[in-house]
Amino acid sequence: MLKLRKTIESRLSKGLKLWVVIPNPQLMLFLRDLAKLRSIYRRKYLDSIEFFTLDVYHKKLIPFPEVIERVKQLTETREKSSSNQIM
Repeated sequence: MLKLRKTIESRLSKGLKLWVVIPNPQLMLFLRDLAKLRSIYRRKYLDSIEFFTLDVYHKKLIPFPEVIERVKQLTETREKSSSNQIM
């Protein structure tokens, strides 16, 4: 995370817009840390930074907010499914 933060700071401090593309496994492993990092830099630099991951099936980038929404939907679906099995 330290190297990522240093890279982000160096680019944004020069006034550049930055897209950070994170491979899917790393995104899922570090989801909470990346969400915090994104929040910090979006507050400080507004829309100058965005995080993405890959949609390998459709060959496109998925914005971080969409990833968060998909994870929430999957979690809710899983929780509903497990609560139905208990009853």
